[in-house]
Amino acid sequence: APANVGSALVAPDSKLLLISPDQLSAAYGSVLTQGEASPYFGLFDLTADSLVAQVGKAYKDQKQAAVSERASLEFSQNAGSGAPLALATMDSGAIVTVSLNEIETVRPTQAGASVSPEGQAKILSGVSSSTTGVESTYGMELAFYVPPLGSTDKIRLLGYTQGLISAR
Repeated sequence: APANVGSALVAPDSKLLLISPDQLSAAYGSVLTQGEASPYFGLFDLTADSLVAQVGKAYKDQKQAAVSERASLEFSQNAGSGAPLALATMDSGAIVTVSLNEIETVRPTQAGASVSPEGQAKILSGVSSSTTGVESTYGMELAFYVPPLGSTDKIRLLGYTQGLISAR
C-alpha cells in the first residue's frame, strides 16, 4: 500500500490466507523437523530457503548420527514469545512475522558418561560437562509472504534471524 495509507493488520486467526498467521510458526517448524514428511511441506516454496538447508531435517539427521554412539539428540519446538504480526499486501496476501524456538536436547546414553556443550552453549550454560544432559534453545524470528486462500502460490520465507537464547 502507499506509504500515506499503510497496510492493514490481518487478524492472527484469519481464514483468508493459505494458512492463518497463528498457525504459521508451527507449520514451518514441522517442515524444519520432518522435512517432506511434514503435512505442511507442500505449502512452502523452499527453493530459495537457506534456513531449511542450515537447520532442516537433513541437518538434524546428520547431527543425530554424529552423536548416536555416545548420546541421544532430540529436537523440539515451540512458538516464541512474540505474537504473529501480519500486514495485508495488495494481492490480498500478507507479510507475516512469527517467532519460533527450537530446543536441542543432548543426553548421554551410557551409565557414567557425560556430554559437553560446545561454543556459545558452553559459555551460556556455565558448565563444561553434564551427566544429565544439555538443553539449548535457539530463537528464530521469521518473515514470510503468505498468499491468499485459493492462490496457487506457495508461502515464501523472506528473511530470518536466529541465535542461541538459553542453555542449561
